[in-house]
Amino acid sequence: MPDRPRTIDLGYTKLVDVRHLLPAQPPGAVATPLDIVNTFEAHHDGVLQLPGDHDYNGTTLDEDIERLQAIHAHAIAQGWGSFPYHFDASPNGRTFYTLDIRYRGSHAKARNSQGRAVVLNGDFTHSRPLTRQLCAAGLALALLRLTIGVHPVKAHTQLPSPAGDTECPGRFWRQWKPALITFQKLHHHKLLDHRHTIRANMGLQLPQEV
Repeated sequence: MPDRPRTIDLGYTKLVDVRHLLPAQPPGAVATPLDIVNTFEAHHDGVLQLPGDHDYNGTTLDEDIERLQAIHAHAIAQGWGSFPYHFDASPNGRTFYTLDIRYRGSHAKARNSQGRAVVLNGDFTHSRPLTRQLCAAGLALALLRLTIGVHPVKAHTQLPSPAGDTECPGRFWRQWKPALITFQKLHHHKLLDHRHTIRANMGLQLPQEV
């Protein structure tokens, strides 16, 4: 039987853990100290799909996983060594754990070690994420806050040059950021009672300020 996603129980909801389905390849994932992280980043993936896949909408779990595998294959082909982002928020409201947060990704030029990244599937250059996708991304941001600490949430484009030399995640970012932060806060409040479970399942020590 092929490997399937795993789940991390968060009490009132679940995180879909697919790290084992997206293995690092040479040169491999690089561990970096979490105490140098100072930014949580929001990205979009720009509608990267498998060849011939023209109808992605995230309605099924398998379709979401195919999307993640396409992103992973692209990253490996570029020589990045691992999945670029730490969490992925699908259009159907699923939150995926895609790269161990102890490792740097490949999401912001010259700033990969200082940031931890959440990607929303889709191209939001001319549109906005659905509410359920913002809720999924908010869960990822709440987990980052609980496991790493309190850091500002910024769009990819808000990072200093050369990292921020992009329009990612689209021109409407300032309009949908408030909803994203609201969901982060709501999830954070709910997760506080389950922080020890989160620590055990993610293998990390909780920061003092959560």
